Amino acid sequence: MKNRIALIVSVVLIAAMLGASLYVWLALPPDALVPVHFNIDGKADHWAGKPFGLLLLPAAAIFITALMAFIPGIEPRRANLASSAKFYRAVWIGIVAVLAATHGVVVATALHAHSRRADKPFIRFNAAAIPTELAESELFGHTRGAFTGAQAAKLGYFQQADGGTLFIDEIGELPMAIQAKILRALQSGEVQPVGGRPERVDVRLIAATNRDLAADAKAGRFREDLFYRLNVVPIRVPPLRERPEDIEPLLQAFVRQYVERYGMTKVEIEPALIEAMRSHPWPGNVRELENTVARLLALAPDEKLSLALWRSLTEPRTDKAAGLTSDGDPGPNHPLRTRVEAFERDIIAEQFTAARSNQSETARRLGVSRPALIEKLHKYGLI
Repeated sequence: MKNRIALIVSVVLIAAMLGASLYVWLALPPDALVPVHFNIDGKADHWAGKPFGLLLLPAAAIFITALMAFIPGIEPRRANLASSAKFYRAVWIGIVAVLAATHGVVVATALHAHSRRADKPFIRFNAAAIPTELAESELFGHTRGAFTGAQAAKLGYFQQADGGTLFIDEIGELPMAIQAKILRALQSGEVQPVGGRPERVDVRLIAATNRDLAADAKAGRFREDLFYRLNVVPIRVPPLRERPEDIEPLLQAFVRQYVERYGMTKVEIEPALIEAMRSHPWPGNVRELENTVARLLALAPDEKLSLALWRSLTEPRTDKAAGLTSDGDPGPNHPLRTRVEAFERDIIAEQFTAARSNQSETARRLGVSRPALIEKLHKYGLI
């Protein structure tokens, strides 16, 4: 029906243009000039002789109305393309990266700070530190009364990051259902709060993981389509054991940070300590180094960080005066709880090292949840 109407309009327009051309042809003198192009102000800026100029009128009418008749949807499609291009420029200019989880938040913060979105929100979400049943509400928000206890509407992290950057740490820990909603947000720019309607957002996503997402995708543990959507600019942050040249500057930075926090004066660092730290495997990466510095400064008797002090804190003590056995057991003179905790720490440390500091793999080997493992790792100073 639409094509028929356009065709009728085209025929009428062509007939009108031909009639007008015929009238002007008979009325104008032979040497008259006819306008054939108009500028943006509506004034003619190109003229042609009467015979050539008048022939352009019906030709232009035929061309324009033919487009209207045979491609009636051309303008709407162009409008959609323009709006889509604008939207994807807003979303994808910048970096969407999969980072190794070695202090991934530091890299993500730097990427945001040096991007065009630096003056917009930077929102962090740790997927491993929140129960699965709350992840959807935290990421996408919920409406009032969407579920028991939802007494007020809440904006999710996607909505809070609108116009800026959302950093999802440990994205490999999210369940498949949440992964599907993240994929939709990246593809269509829409998020749907729990109990609500879809909402448009303009968010750049940076994700971090210490897992092999490509292998997980092939094994069906991670959505393959989401992996390829995220893996635009992958950035691998090497573990600390692969970059010993970074030990000294990081050590100096952490010393300055904690000296100010502890209210200390200038602290001396023994060169032998730096050399020993360069050869240490650091299974907990940068976090372990930071915690080690904090512990050394808290226990340093003379504001000097020495290799002997570090070894006294990390190597098993065998002297009977300390009441410790060679395997780290405090001995029979200590309460059961103390001995059990020492035994537990040794087991966790052993599995954590064997799993190359992969928290998910360590939790699987020990048969505990990942949040529970992380709590233990912090408790025993392993990260």
